[in-house]
Amino acid sequence: MAETIVSPGVLAIENDQSFITQAPVQAGAAIIGPTVKGKVGIPTLVTTYSDYQNKFGTTFLSGSQTFSYLTSISAFNYFNSGGTSLLVTRVVSGSTIIDWTPATSSFISSSAHSAGAPYNTNTFILETISEGEIMNSTGPTGSNGTLLSGSANNFRWQIASPDVNSGTFTLLIRQGNDTINSPSILETWGPVSLDPFANNYIEKIIGNQIEVVTNDPSTGEYYVQLSGSYPNQSAYVRVKQVNQTTPNYFDNNGIPKNQFTGSLPIINSGSFGDGKGRNIPTGVAGAYYENISANNIQGLTSASYVESIALLANQDAYNYNFITAPGLIGNFFNN
Repeated sequence: MAETIVSPGVLAIENDQSFITQAPVQAGAAIIGPTVKGKVGIPTLVTTYSDYQNKFGTTFLSGSQTFSYLTSISAFNYFNSGGTSLLVTRVVSGSTIIDWTPATSSFISSSAHSAGAPYNTNTFILETISEGEIMNSTGPTGSNGTLLSGSANNFRWQIASPDVNSGTFTLLIRQGNDTINSPSILETWGPVSLDPFANNYIEKIIGNQIEVVTNDPSTGEYYVQLSGSYPNQSAYVRVKQVNQTTPNYFDNNGIPKNQFTGSLPIINSGSFGDGKGRNIPTGVAGAYYENISANNIQGLTSASYVESIALLANQDAYNYNFITAPGLIGNFFNN
């Protein structure tokens, strides 16, 4: 818990949300399986199929063919049959800690850096909430500013309207395959500030929380542990780090302090890169639909599901009517 004296007689107390007991997430059903994108291993509530598509994607390429995971087909049928809430858990191959990471933003330059200041530091760093290589949009550009690695599943960032007088700017999250002449803006955040004492501080507005599946060795129970002070408000990104904060941006006369005015990001745009994790592991040809086998379940094995099933057994955290894992076959309970 952090305390901040805002003004004489006024004390702001910030609670650490990670230690507050939450009510169980309520859903009509739970589903476990591979998806095109999304959080890895974290049960996520969706309320429509469009919401599912936005968070987890739809079709993907394997070789030269387009497929849909059975997870997506089942989600479509669930909502088409009148379902209203679905708890989706994305499973992947490999270790979620070592092999799967979010993509991070390319260099976000400040006006001081662009003017040749003697440091080479990102103003702040964003990272995608979804994990895997599919989130990488970094690379060369084509005509009309198109990112050649951009897609409907990944993103680009843009800084607009930096204002030294107010110490604020606007952050846009754009679809990865848009163009300069036809931008597809997914979210607009602003005006935001780099001042950690301001109500519109960028971490407070966008969020910085990370979710990690953890096992309690004393009980064997799985749960999701949160780190970070501010809940994620963006559906697509969180703030990983702020390197050039502007604490108490104004002096006692309401004038911006000279040492902070160069910290604001300049008008610019960029991409995301360095995300790790392949939906279809190298050297493993995915088996889909009628070709699924116990040793190849859409590129996975039954062992990939164990942790997620154990997590959803935590009744203190999740409440649903039934659970399904489309395509899962084999000697699961022997793994």
